[in-house]
Amino acid sequence: MSDPIKTAAVVVLKEDRVLLVRHGAKADHQINTYGLPAGKVQLGEIERDAALREFREETGLAAVAEDLLEIPKLYSATIQQKEITKLFSMKVYKILHFTGTLKNSDETTPEWAKIVDLPSLNLLPNVALAIRDALQM
Repeated sequence: MSDPIKTAAVVVLKEDRVLLVRHGAKADHQINTYGLPAGKVQLGEIERDAALREFREETGLAAVAEDLLEIPKLYSATIQQKEITKLFSMKVYKILHFTGTLKNSDETTPEWAKIVDLPSLNLLPNVALAIRDALQM
């Protein structure tokens, strides 16, 4: 298999909930899978900037670089997408402060999920682990 596709993600916690995005028909992922607000790091982009961009695109919310706390770990997983299985690496940041109002994107629907309900959701690989790591920070 080729080198992993670099992605960046954010964990946003509020009381007993975490912000997830549910993937719809236009997303590359399987429909109705849940993930963190995340996406591919574009050529010439640093992971932190990609995380902020994807957060804004997938949720309608905004944060600045100073609001990100890097989780000191690189997650990797082989993920079955609609057409093909690919290897991904994911750098994750915990968001400390954000502004804005939730809105859907063409590919995702942002939802606040109770942390205790995570085992019952169809989560992409490493999502629960990244949330656990963010909670421990």
